[in-house]
Amino acid sequence: LAWSKRISEALSSEKGEHPFSERLTAGIRSDPNGFAVATSAQDALGLADALGKLIDTLAIHDTSWEQIHQLVEDDLSDQYWAISKNFLEIAAREWPNYCAEIGVMDAALRRHKLILRETERLRRDRPLAPVVAAGSTGSMPATAALLSAIAGLPRGAVVLPGLDQALDPISWGILT
Repeated sequence: LAWSKRISEALSSEKGEHPFSERLTAGIRSDPNGFAVATSAQDALGLADALGKLIDTLAIHDTSWEQIHQLVEDDLSDQYWAISKNFLEIAAREWPNYCAEIGVMDAALRRHKLILRETERLRRDRPLAPVVAAGSTGSMPATAALLSAIAGLPRGAVVLPGLDQALDPISWGILT
């Protein structure tokens, strides 16, 4: 809500101190639909939920905020995306600081790091005891790496859910 208020203040001032270019604010001021982001607590919660999903997705796919920003050109003609990018830059800077300040780690990031740590341990120690992974499709990159490590163990086994046991020999060869 504070971020939205800063944007509204920038839009209402003719030439004030704000983080948005004059071209950006002029373009939004002339938009017949106006500008409204997080005008209520409900709006803010909806946007916070979307931001949380983005943070989780970045952690799951081991992608950085910088990589996200590189996907979009710096000189944007879409004023609304430029404002969104500004918000994401704030989130990218402040979220890790906030987590560190209160002594917590993002849950998706923690899960990602734990899975990678276990993958490294299995590859390094190569236990002789049976290790079985069942029910995972490896849809997350870290989980796929873990399944690969388990499959490569002396007594490792991966049980894939819904695996077609009647695959042709070429397809079966690719899986094994």
